[in-house]
Amino acid sequence: MKNIVCKFGGSSLASSDNIKLVSHIILSKRRKYVVVSAPGKRWRDDIKITDALINCYNKAIENKPFDTTFDFVKNRFYEIVEGLNIDLDLSIIFHDIYAHLHSRPQYDYIVSRGEYINALILSKYLNYNFIDAKDFIIFGDNGVDIEESKSRLNSLIHNDCNYVFPGFYGSDREGNIKTFSRGGSDITG
Repeated sequence: MKNIVCKFGGSSLASSDNIKLVSHIILSKRRKYVVVSAPGKRWRDDIKITDALINCYNKAIENKPFDTTFDFVKNRFYEIVEGLNIDLDLSIIFHDIYAHLHSRPQYDYIVSRGEYINALILSKYLNYNFIDAKDFIIFGDNGVDIEESKSRLNSLIHNDCNYVFPGFYGSDREGNIKTFSRGGSDITG
């Protein structure tokens, strides 16, 4: 039997209620491999998490205050965690992102954190294993090195386990986060 990879975009993961619906689909279909995007819009005039993170990055490199936008990002994730009633402390992650924004903001790292955190949340909620995309999606000189990426992924997974992976990014051979273009979570899947 072939393994099927599920990929869920930002709108389907925009809130705890949406994540509960997605989780029901995953569990009822017994899906083992799940790729997720960052939370998208909850309503028409809402802000996608990735757009908010880009805004934080742009303000940081211009030495402008970004605390209000960063608080928006944190609060969205805290609302999701609370709505799912899971025990997941994100404070260290947010501290690291905030420090990164203040010291040496790197675009790919900052904008990938929405997928990273959302994958952590979903893996905790489903009781699935989390594997960071930076550990198996490897960018070479001409884009993703498919063979190396497959080899790394195969060394990380076990057939009797379930996994959640963040989409949209991987790493270069030096370990630096590297993103796909917007919509790149589909490539991860």
